[in-house]
Amino acid sequence: MELMLDLFSSDVGILSLLVILITLGIVCTCIVYFIRKSHEAPPEDAKQ
Repeated sequence: MELMLDLFSSDVGILSLLVILITLGIVCTCIVYFIRKSHEAPPEDAKQ
């Protein structure tokens, strides 16, 4: 519990939490993007 209080009360803790949230957002965005792209049909130019 003390760790959570330190995380939300100190400047370093707040910045760490912000970095963790931004990183998770970027990772989730990349995963969704790659999953959507993998389910798309390839363009007509790529077929041989």
